[in-house]
Amino acid sequence: MLSSEEFLTALSAEMPRLRRLAQRTAPKGIDADDLVQDTLERAWRAQGTYRGDASLATWLHRILINRSKDLAGRNAPLTVPANEDLRAMTVPDPLAVIEQAEDEQHLRAGLAQLPVQDRMMLVLHDSLDWSAAEIADLGGFSEAAAHKRLQRARLRMVQILAKTSGTIERQTADCRQARDSLAPYLEGTLADETQRHIEAHLRHCPHCPPLAQALVGLRSALSHPSPKSTPAPRLIKALASFRQEVDEYDRTSER
Repeated sequence: MLSSEEFLTALSAEMPRLRRLAQRTAPKGIDADDLVQDTLERAWRAQGTYRGDASLATWLHRILINRSKDLAGRNAPLTVPANEDLRAMTVPDPLAVIEQAEDEQHLRAGLAQLPVQDRMMLVLHDSLDWSAAEIADLGGFSEAAAHKRLQRARLRMVQILAKTSGTIERQTADCRQARDSLAPYLEGTLADETQRHIEAHLRHCPHCPPLAQALVGLRSALSHPSPKSTPAPRLIKALASFRQEVDEYDRTSER
């Protein structure tokens, strides 16, 4: 079990990653630093319940994610299209989608339109480099399910950005099989024969390559760190108050 001193050091070290997650996933109307402060305070009060079953980083991220879900629950859920519609989507101008994704303001606005779980998974995987296995453990579902949900989240995000840029089209489902395999293809997890089949399809299909380009561009944009910003003074103050508690406990113990 970590001492309070060790716990405080870990909180301070993890705060930048918590801010990055909050900046891209905080529900509409919720300030990202408010969400981080809430997370830090909840973690500090509950430090005695941390047993080390998961890494402290995972434990802290879980607190932030659960709090974000609670806050998002106050708003009406977003109505999203069926997977069939997503698989039939085409993107005539992937560069326009990539430009939207590389603009942090547009990226955050697009992420805000995703269902909470999709938003969390996409940022954890593509922004914070969590593996599908880690996300599956956090969410309580299988790794295979995590891969499928990530694929769905990416496609939804491309759809949102394409609509914003006015470049989206729809057509028949001729390319569904290839598009079902697009996410594992991008992650390099397909069998060699399947990968060759997908590559052959992408070389000749007039619709799938732009979608593939858009997906690759989206992931690249998500992997870029958020623009640097100074933590709100209240976050520094919260950590300072935790430090005072530790120092006061140490002084009391020495008497």
